[in-house]
Amino acid sequence: SANFLAFFEGSGLDGFVNQSPSLYTTTLKTTNPPQGAKYLEFTGDGLTNDGLKATFPASQPDEISYYVKSDSYGTTNGAVEIGGTVSGNFTRMFSSLFTYTTMRLYYGYGTGNTYYNYTITQGTWYKIELKNINYTTERFDIYVNGTLILANAEFYAPVTSVSQIE
Repeated sequence: SANFLAFFEGSGLDGFVNQSPSLYTTTLKTTNPPQGAKYLEFTGDGLTNDGLKATFPASQPDEISYYVKSDSYGTTNGAVEIGGTVSGNFTRMFSSLFTYTTMRLYYGYGTGNTYYNYTITQGTWYKIELKNINYTTERFDIYVNGTLILANAEFYAPVTSVSQIE
């Protein structure tokens, strides 16, 4: 069973909170959703970790997936960070973001600031999947649109559970 699901099929943010409504606008859209009838469009100009945020009871899912797209080839946008609380602070195990014509998939704290550049097409939905998540070895497999991109990738930082998406 899932600990956190967000489909945006209703009229709200489905468990997410807009941390900076003066900087960001959220709109439920019906044109070309990746699944279902709606998706959440999030626009604005702020910093990492001041946009949408969802917190939920800590758990150890063995799979996590989400859809994301960028409608511009600008500098950094569309960041998603997944992680948990370590010593009272949010710690990410994985993140993705768009930068110009690539989507960066961040992983691998043991080897430094490691990321994989995935070439994108503006306005196209991408399904990101983290599979075979192992909290003991701190490793997982990364898929984009059903294709294995990285096998046995290290967590970006050590977490024992997942409780937050930003």
